[in-house]
Amino acid sequence: MGYIVRMPQMGMEMDQGEVVEWQYDEGDDVEEGDVIAVVESEKAANDVGAREDGRLRRIVVGEGGTAEPGDPIGIVAGPDENLAEYEAELEDEAADADADAGATADASGAAAAANADDGAAAGGSAAGGTGSRGGAADTSADEVRATPGARQRAEEADLDLTAVEGTGPQGVITEDDVEHYFRDRGTDDDGTGSRGARRGCGRRSGRPRRDGRGGRAGSGRGPGIAGCPAARGPGGR
Repeated sequence: MGYIVRMPQMGMEMDQGEVVEWQYDEGDDVEEGDVIAVVESEKAANDVGAREDGRLRRIVVGEGGTAEPGDPIGIVAGPDENLAEYEAELEDEAADADADAGATADASGAAAAANADDGAAAGGSAAGGTGSRGGAADTSADEVRATPGARQRAEEADLDLTAVEGTGPQGVITEDDVEHYFRDRGTDDDGTGSRGARRGCGRRSGRPRRDGRGGRAGSGRGPGIAGCPAARGPGGR
C-alpha cells in the first residue's frame, strides 16, 4: 500500500518549505527509512524518509519548489499499483486550496471595501459637521434646539436662530447665547443697532443705545425708538 509524501512541519511558525533535493528519481525503488528528499524552511532543514518499501512513482513538487506544511510533494507506491486513488486525492486537495484562496481574496476585498466605505462616511460626517453652524442654511429656525427664552429674544429681535452658536447641553441655544450674539455684532440688548433695524419693535430700555460708531443714537427716554411706533397703547410703555 503506497502513500502521499508530504511537506513536513518544521516549527510552529513555518509557513512553507522548499524542496532542496530529491535523492531519488521517479521510478527508483526505495526502502523504508531511506532519505528520499531534503527540504528546508527559513529556520531549519529536514530529511524526508520513506515510510515503507516501494517506488517513487511521482514527484509532485520539483527541486526549488515550495509547499505549505502538509501539502503533497510526491507519491510512493508499489511498482504496479494504480495511482488513480492518489491522483484523485491530489486533485481534491488542489480544488480545496483554490477555494480557500478565493474565499480569502473575497474576504480581503470585502474588508477593503468596508474600510473604504467607513472612510468615506467619516469624511462625509467631518465635512457636514465642520462648524456647528456650517450647515445653517439647510436648517430652519424651528429645527434649531433652543430654550423658550432664547426663542422669545430671537423673535423680538427678528433674529434667525440658525446664526447663533449654542453653548447649552448638546448644543442647545440659550438666552445668554442670543445676548452674546448681539454683543459680538455691536447691537444693543434688544437686537437693534447699526447693522440695520429689525422689522418689529422689541422691549424699550431706559438706557441710551449706541450707534455703530460708538456714539449715542438717542436717550431711549423719548416718545419712541427709531424704527418703532412712538407708543404701544394708551400708556405708551
